[in-house]
Amino acid sequence: MKYYGRSDIGLIRKTNQDYYQVVINSLGYMLAVVCDGVGGGLAGDVASKDACTVFAERFLQLDIDLSDKQMRNWIKTTIYEVNDHVLHLAGTSDDYRGMSTTLVAALLSNENIYIINVGDSRAYGFKDDELKQLTKDHTLIQSLIDQKLITNEQAFDHPHRHILTNAIGIPNDIKIDIFKIDLDYGLILLASDGLHGYMMDDEIKKIIAKDKSLKKITDNLIKNANKKGGFDNTTIILIGDQTYE
Repeated sequence: MKYYGRSDIGLIRKTNQDYYQVVINSLGYMLAVVCDGVGGGLAGDVASKDACTVFAERFLQLDIDLSDKQMRNWIKTTIYEVNDHVLHLAGTSDDYRGMSTTLVAALLSNENIYIINVGDSRAYGFKDDELKQLTKDHTLIQSLIDQKLITNEQAFDHPHRHILTNAIGIPNDIKIDIFKIDLDYGLILLASDGLHGYMMDDEIKKIIAKDKSLKKITDNLIKNANKKGGFDNTTIILIGDQTYE
């Protein structure tokens, strides 16, 4: 699988609190991770970089094939370690107190693709000219949608749409979503909410469908997110099959 990643500061923020990494371990497995420091808050850039880096480091140490059950257990254990690391770091300095981050990742083994999510960064899959959201946001708004109190359309510009109910760096038990997806997705998109917070899924789909270059698709998605005002940092990783370049 081919991949391309890019992080853009946007037009308003003074710092970029997003961070991403793509690594391949000795087994030939790939891990792609996008983290978004929460709400432009205190030391969000430190939280996102450390969460991303620790997860990638643990993955590079993984050198034995795991069954599906073992892989899920490894993912959960590792994310708990990442959370503990961020929590510990937050206690070492007043500058770091309260820092947190979202995390979304794709782990590609020889036979499976796992999508991991904590927070409201997202993973999408693209196949047969259709874009499917693979993750479910851990937000107050998503809770309202689940209760059928608001619609998806109403959620898009709701004033409380950025309120998280879950993140890396919280002292309580974090919720870790793990999804095993079909191998026939031609494209997997990981993104911070600088993308989907300002672009509708249909807009994202149209840009993806226009090109077979991972770089061009990424650049065009970020360009269009900035056209919406560039209010947030935007980070994207695209992972494509042999039909992409």
